[in-house]
Amino acid sequence: MADSYFPKGMPLPQGTVDDQEYWAWTRRHRLMIQRCTKCGTFRHNPIPFCYNCRALEYVWVDQIPPIGVVYSFTIVRAPAHPALVGRPPFNIVLVELPRAGGVRLASNLVDLRGGDGKEPVSQVARWNSPAKVPAFEPDPKSIYVGMPVEVVWEDHEDVTLPLFMPSADPEAVAAAERHPKAAPPKTGRTG
Repeated sequence: MADSYFPKGMPLPQGTVDDQEYWAWTRRHRLMIQRCTKCGTFRHNPIPFCYNCRALEYVWVDQIPPIGVVYSFTIVRAPAHPALVGRPPFNIVLVELPRAGGVRLASNLVDLRGGDGKEPVSQVARWNSPAKVPAFEPDPKSIYVGMPVEVVWEDHEDVTLPLFMPSADPEAVAAAERHPKAAPPKTGRTG
């Protein structure tokens, strides 16, 4: 099994002055999003001022459920870094958080269902449980815009990454059904 979704030698996020607090929260398995205290706008990636009203005051909000909807995705088939040689294909997803003003996070999608002789790519913790479970690379054909997802955590020595997995959580499913781009892949014959 791989040590993590990111192959050995792949650079991990280092954090900046503006997002150190975000990464400190992820170490505690908490998805925190900045919210402007003047106009209420959520924002991600963390920045020192509101892009909407330019106010400098903000709070970190964690009362949002760590669920979302796949807004967009791509399947990477060519390695863009030496550590990725032999790793593709893998996915990159853009997840929209409907309960956080629709902010979007770039991440990866994993699947906790194994089987089919697949090797796990990581050990992750679900957002509502500290227990580590194996995660697998999903079939690229199973990913779609509008897919309901929830956070899982991949711990590294210096950083914890929020990844996502398909979700059956009722709130995630409801958010996906309301999503304007939601259109699960068609299967079988129509008409």
